[in-house]
Amino acid sequence: MTSNDPTNAQPKRIQMPPRHERKGWRKPENSKLATRATRWGNPYKVQPLGPHTLEESLALYRRDLFSDEGVQARPDLPRVNTKDVSDNLRGYDLICTCPLDQACHVDLLLSVANIPWSGEGPSITEDQAALIAECYDETRNWGQNFAVYIETLHERDPMELGHYHYAMAVADLCGDNGLIPGFDRTVNWFGYGEMTIAFEAQNDDEPLKTMFWSEDLARVSGVDLKRLHDWWQQQLDDDDREDVWGLTYYSPRHDRERTLPLFSHSAALRVMTFLSPWRHEFYEATKELMSHAMEKSGLGEFLLGGEKSGFTALAHMKSTDGAITKVMMPIHDFSADNIPIVRAPWDDAADDEFLKITELCERYEVHRASDAVHAFLGPRVSEEEAKQMAFRGPSTIDTTQEGTQ
Repeated sequence: MTSNDPTNAQPKRIQMPPRHERKGWRKPENSKLATRATRWGNPYKVQPLGPHTLEESLALYRRDLFSDEGVQARPDLPRVNTKDVSDNLRGYDLICTCPLDQACHVDLLLSVANIPWSGEGPSITEDQAALIAECYDETRNWGQNFAVYIETLHERDPMELGHYHYAMAVADLCGDNGLIPGFDRTVNWFGYGEMTIAFEAQNDDEPLKTMFWSEDLARVSGVDLKRLHDWWQQQLDDDDREDVWGLTYYSPRHDRERTLPLFSHSAALRVMTFLSPWRHEFYEATKELMSHAMEKSGLGEFLLGGEKSGFTALAHMKSTDGAITKVMMPIHDFSADNIPIVRAPWDDAADDEFLKITELCERYEVHRASDAVHAFLGPRVSEEEAKQMAFRGPSTIDTTQEGTQ
């Protein structure tokens, strides 16, 4: 594969091992270094080695790369502009030392070097590079800037309509939801296979916004693609669900609108948990890792502690046959006489319908939400052991099982 063959290129970011682990390490084939020692490096050092936060560093690098002068990694190396990036890095994997789960200037280099809307030529033209810089505005997010770029490009040199409509759909999806494309990066889905990242949050605050294409999810989950699409439609029709998406665009070739299903990280987990023929094995393998995630993210405490009090109640509910079932209920508030107030559990209850827990049961316990998370949802093994359990994939794959492809 050459750097000027966009049809074969699926470039990605590669993390160089720490210095003490580099013995015997070799730069992978078809890759280039983009560390600070090269002209492709980021000169703006991040705390504690430098004065900048990560966000500041990336913003300064982006500003310089799209400026008239370009960015200069070191005083003894030539400056770099977007045309240099496209001409020299297109099709190559790029190596840096940043963790792969952390934003990095290499992500920007990859996106500029491999612009999928740059036509069939070997690289973007000088006019296109200038147009990118002209359209960029730091007050807009990626999708909004992309929309301006596509509209401007289309006005100057009309694109093929199918490409135009698809590109604008990507721009609208990303602009409305604060997303960026995954630029063909992949993730290992719990040992079940690699999934290409379709879109992800523009910042690190919403990791569950990572989205995958349905074809990838069908392959790693073992769920028939039609069944997966039917399930996606059901979730899309459910007003309470916000983790399934659709990329909708007009296709001149089909003379109609097409919608490509997208599954967020949480939706993909639900597919594995409820639809996959390996769902029982997946649940057993990942439950400890999920427990660690619930504790570390604070999600468990939020779910058990409600929006206000930070406490949860363990209600001893009696069924019609006298059996006792213990149910965790977030405490919304406390009454004047210190009785927990909880949300009404009825299916037809209004969102603002609350009642004293004594109206539901005679006996209950009150726990601090953080203690309840650890006691009732907390992990039983170390995080390292949980990872080893979770990322082992299916022990056996029987494609004759119902629901597999």
